[in-house]
Amino acid sequence: MAQVTRLGLYGGPRPPQTFSVAPTSAVISGTVTSATEADIVAGGKTVIITLTNDTWAAAGTGPIGSTADTQAIIDGITSAQAEALGWNNEVRDKEVTTAVVRTSATVATITLTASPLYDITAIETITVTIPAAVLVTSAIDVVAAPTFTILLAVVVPVPTGGGGGAGEARRGGPQPRRRRQEAKGRKPRDPSTRTNYGPTYPEDETPEPAEPEIIDARIAELEALQAGLVSDDSKVVALGIQLEDIESELTKLLKQRADALLLLLLLVD
Repeated sequence: MAQVTRLGLYGGPRPPQTFSVAPTSAVISGTVTSATEADIVAGGKTVIITLTNDTWAAAGTGPIGSTADTQAIIDGITSAQAEALGWNNEVRDKEVTTAVVRTSATVATITLTASPLYDITAIETITVTIPAAVLVTSAIDVVAAPTFTILLAVVVPVPTGGGGGAGEARRGGPQPRRRRQEAKGRKPRDPSTRTNYGPTYPEDETPEPAEPEIIDARIAELEALQAGLVSDDSKVVALGIQLEDIESELTKLLKQRADALLLLLLLVD
């Protein structure tokens, strides 16, 4: 019988053992992932970087490693665009190392300071690349996922009502209610006999109602926009418009229309 040795049964050598090391990865989260241009101007949004299969270097002269190491983290947060007043010039290049915090061995949090000159004309796409110098295990830079975008602010105009806009323009400017009735050949109603269906105003200070047709046109426009966004979610992201904002405006416009119709009824003698 063959001799059994520590090299293996029957005198054969043991097969070599291999080990695999999982690569380092990083995930981006935080409030910056839903930020708009106005949010970046105001500051306070957070970029949270969470590592897997690695840890952050311990604090040295900077929050993570040396001050230069921490600065390298900031320098790695880069926009794919290159606007003169965009992310790279106004946010990345002006951010301070004290904005970076080593929250834990695997989590770093960057709280963006205000960037009052930030002014973009198109959506910016931001990628975070972590330098190997701030990682304990990885010998190469790590590109975090996902990227995030900074959206343009979209202003949705709302009919003003209260005597402004096209209604006044067609009438030649704001007019007190009594003079409007006289101009139309109507006898002003005696206020003492009027049934009060709404708020009471001094005779010459009754607010001019918004034109119902203007409100109806805006409601139709918003409903069409709402339907388009529901059928194509990418438009919501691309334009920075939230469906709930549209629904909120529709609710306000419907109420404004009802108020306008009530005021118009009160004008009819």
